[in-house]
Amino acid sequence: MIESQRPRLTPILAAEINKLNARQRAAVLCEENATVLAGPGSGKTRVLVAKAAYLAASSVRTPQRVACLTYGNLAADEIRNRLRTLTLGATRSVTVSTVHGFCLSEVLIPFSSMTGYGKVSTGAVLGSQEQRAFRASAYQSVGLYEDPTYTDSRDIACRRIVAARGDLSRFSARVIAAAKAYEDLLASTGRLDFEFMVSRSLQILRQRPSIVRILATRFPWILVDEYQDLGPVLHCLITILRDAGVNILAAGDPDQSILGFTGSDPRYLIEFSKSSKVHTLSVNYRSGRAIIAASSKVLGINRGYQPRDDADEGLIDYQPEAGGIGMHAEKSAELVRELISAGVAPHEIAVLYSRNRKKVPAREWLEAALKKAGVPLLAERALPWPSGLIVRLLQRAATWQLERRHPSSSFSAKIRFEDLVEDYLRLRSDRYVPSAQRLPFRVNLWRFLSSPVAPEAPLKPWLVAADESLELRQALRRNLSSQEAAAFSDLQSTKFANVSLAEFSGDAKSIGKVRLTTYFSAKGREWSYVVLPYLQEAITPDWPLDYGRPYLPGQLFVEQERRAFYVAFSRAKKAVVLVYTPDGFTGERTPLAYRTPSRFLWDMPGFPD
Repeated sequence: MIESQRPRLTPILAAEINKLNARQRAAVLCEENATVLAGPGSGKTRVLVAKAAYLAASSVRTPQRVACLTYGNLAADEIRNRLRTLTLGATRSVTVSTVHGFCLSEVLIPFSSMTGYGKVSTGAVLGSQEQRAFRASAYQSVGLYEDPTYTDSRDIACRRIVAARGDLSRFSARVIAAAKAYEDLLASTGRLDFEFMVSRSLQILRQRPSIVRILATRFPWILVDEYQDLGPVLHCLITILRDAGVNILAAGDPDQSILGFTGSDPRYLIEFSKSSKVHTLSVNYRSGRAIIAASSKVLGINRGYQPRDDADEGLIDYQPEAGGIGMHAEKSAELVRELISAGVAPHEIAVLYSRNRKKVPAREWLEAALKKAGVPLLAERALPWPSGLIVRLLQRAATWQLERRHPSSSFSAKIRFEDLVEDYLRLRSDRYVPSAQRLPFRVNLWRFLSSPVAPEAPLKPWLVAADESLELRQALRRNLSSQEAAAFSDLQSTKFANVSLAEFSGDAKSIGKVRLTTYFSAKGREWSYVVLPYLQEAITPDWPLDYGRPYLPGQLFVEQERRAFYVAFSRAKKAVVLVYTPDGFTGERTPLAYRTPSRFLWDMPGFPD
């Protein structure tokens, strides 16, 4: 048992550690390099947060900090919010950031100029249109005649492996040359993109051991979330820092590595685990017993995951649709309507699909059928928001404002006003703003966000008001941030004309909507009921195309697809609804594109076909 009398442990933190199960607690208290192998619903984020708070209270001393690195901003926000519930001082001793943000703020901005690479600022980050133009120029310079719009994932994978000095045999000589030409173009123009932040940081650490020692002194502990998805460049960075004496905790699940198309690979987490203490979290606190048992069949490997003691039975609901894939959307809409009619809250339901294809536009079909059936819906990915700090600031501001004006609604995000002030100041200047100079900015922001607003209010008038009150465009012009200015202009374009403020905030729970999203976007989330349509060969798993015709995939490709399906399947707490078209075959199968039920169903308990 952990006592609050141990150095600087608050009673709340001590109580939280004592509530953990034995394996979770062992990971938190471990004082050496560690790997946390965490299956679905096993409390990985809870362990990370408790570990960060424990280290902040017991191991680091100012100006030292604990670094907690995540794959995306949402995960970083979640960890920050949970940290604040454990101890007020944790956020002063813990840097929670994305990998790109950490590399930018802790390596590039302070050290780039002294290593001969020139000064770096956030304003140097390319916007999406500029990235395409730079990549097109790199393509042309090496004679690669392709449209970079459709090769982004391949190019990211190639650039990562180039930076990590890995095996490039799967890429053509021109693709490799184009990746190097693009990096050279960024370096020569002093511009950045997110991948370049990490690869250039790796270059600096390889060339300057003194900078590695500075980082090792400043960050005696680094915790990495979703290690299996962060790829070879991060693995090289972490290896350098570990060898310099930094203690590392790598958390993740090789079975949930689903970003292989960008160069991620579960072997990096497995490789790290061989030189660290391994803690396996085996209790699934999310799903019912039947779902956990079926997940092992989906994966094809029994990892020994167990339900919590009071877990429900759970349900695997097979729903055959004889009308073929053209009727899967209507079937799914009917099933969702039945759940809602039975009293299930819409925000407890998700409809997940693997990807959108030209021949099988799953998102369009599902969105049309669900809306026709009168299902309240948030179709993610249908409106990809522009990327940029300003968009993230505005989304968080909208969520905070709606939560304040409508406290009875179920907004899930816990955003502090102080966090919004920090984001607002960071948008206006790369430099730190002293407390004495912050008051005018705080007052401006408070006045704007204190105005009454309704969740169903249209987005564009709210953006116009935000621009006028907060002088957003002036701030962007002052910082010469072309990426942020382009993102803000794109946000006000006609394609977002029908978006409400609640939809923009990203918190659909408050307005009771069913989620429609991809397997990939569902990662790290959960719903009571998950509907999975289009469970046919050549869709789940996908099949490669040869001149537009699908052909049977190889084993490695199938395993990547299997992991993606496993992630989608394991999001469910109470029930998984599986929509497929039977083909009447028994015994050995020769799969037929679109006609044969997905091979991922064949060995599942109770599969009737």
